[in-house]
Amino acid sequence: MKKILVLVGMLLLTPLFPAFAEDAPVSEMTYILNTFSFLVMGILVMWMAAGFGMLESGLVRSKNVATICLKNIALFGIAGILFYLVGYNLMYAGVDGGYFGSFGLWAADDSAALGGDYSAGYSAASDWFFQMVFCGAACSVVSGCVAERVKIWSFFAFCIVLTGFIYPIQGSWVWGGGWLSAMKKVLLTLIVLMMITVPAAMAAEASGDVYAGFSEKYLWRGFDLSSSVAVAQGGMDVSIGKFTFSYWSNMQALDDAGISGGSLNETDIVVDYSTDLSERVSLSVGNILYDVDGFETTNELYLTVGLNTLLAPALTAYYDWDESEEEGLFMTLSIGHDLEISEKVALNFGALISFNQKSDFAVGTYSGLHNYELSAGADIALTDTISASISALFTEGISDNARQAIDSETTTGVSLAYAF
Repeated sequence: MKKILVLVGMLLLTPLFPAFAEDAPVSEMTYILNTFSFLVMGILVMWMAAGFGMLESGLVRSKNVATICLKNIALFGIAGILFYLVGYNLMYAGVDGGYFGSFGLWAADDSAALGGDYSAGYSAASDWFFQMVFCGAACSVVSGCVAERVKIWSFFAFCIVLTGFIYPIQGSWVWGGGWLSAMKKVLLTLIVLMMITVPAAMAAEASGDVYAGFSEKYLWRGFDLSSSVAVAQGGMDVSIGKFTFSYWSNMQALDDAGISGGSLNETDIVVDYSTDLSERVSLSVGNILYDVDGFETTNELYLTVGLNTLLAPALTAYYDWDESEEEGLFMTLSIGHDLEISEKVALNFGALISFNQKSDFAVGTYSGLHNYELSAGADIALTDTISASISALFTEGISDNARQAIDSETTTGVSLAYAF
C-alpha cells in the first residue's frame, strides 16, 4: 500500500518540474499529468468548503446548520457560473498591465494540443477549474464571517458580485499580468490577504474611506518627487478594530523628467496598529511598503507616540529595515490642531520638524536636522459620507546637508473623500 501511495505521489509531483523548466520541451505525458494534477489539486481546494462548513456548523445554533451546509455547497455553483460568464476573462484575458481584462464568456482553446503542440503545459479546462475553486473558496471565508448575520439570498447576491467581479479584478492585478505584476513577492502575499479579508471585512464590521485628489507637486520629506509637475493622488483606508490597512498611489499628470504622464509611479501599502495606552497617551506601530518607479522596493517600520492634548504632539521614528545600509533612522516631531468653524467646516493647522540619522536609501547618509513643514487646510462636509478638502504646505531644509539636497517648496491641493 505504501509503495502505491509513493508511486501516486511521484506521478502527481514529477510533471510540475519539467513543465515549468525554462525552455524544456513538453511531452504528451507531461501535458496529461499536469492536467490531471490541476484537477486533483482543484478537488482538494474545493473540499476546503467542507471543512469551512463543519467549522461553521459547530459555531452556530442547530437550527441554522442546514443553511450553513447549503451556503457552502451552493457557492461553488454560483462561482462556477459567474467565473465562466465573466470572471475568468476579467482575470486573465487581455489585462496587459491594466486594471482588469475583458468581458466575455470563457472558451477553452486546446487546438494546439490537438495538433500535437503541448507547449501550453496543461489543458485550458483544467486551468479554468483550478482557478474557479480558489474563487469559490474566497466565498467560503465570507460565509463564516456572516454566519447567522445575513439572510441566505443576501449572501448569494454577495457571492455573485464577489466571484464575478471583485475576485477576478483583484486577481488580474498580479496573476493576470496587471499593474501590480512587477512588484516584489511580498506584495503577492498582501494581494492574497486582500482578496480574502477585504470582502469578509465588507460583509462584517469595518470602516474606512476612499479618497482622490490633485496637487500641484508631490512633496515627500522636503523632496520634490514630481519635478514641480501636478500629480493625482488617491487611496483607501480600511479599519477593522485597532488595525488599519491603507493603500495609496501617486500618478504624474504630465510627461516630465522621464516619467510618463497618466501612469502610476509610486504605490504605498501600510499596515497599522493603533491603541490608547491611557487617556492621554496613544501608540501606533506599523510598516510602510514603498514601490517607486526607478528605485528598489523598500519597507519602513514606524513607531508613533502621541499625546491626546490641545496640540496633539507626536513623536515618530521610522526605520528602513529593507534597503538602508546604515542606521536607516528618520524621526519627526509634529503638532496640529483642528478648529471647527461650523458643523460642516473645520480648519486644520500643523507643523513638523524632522531629524535624519543616516537613512541613506531614502534621505541621505548624514546625521542632523533635515526639514520643517508648515501646513494649513480646510475640511468641508458635503454630505454625511462625502467631504472635500483643500490644503497648503510649505517645507524647507534646516541643516547645510539638507539644504544641499532640498529647496524651499510650496504646494497646494484639493481632494474628495467618501467615508464608509
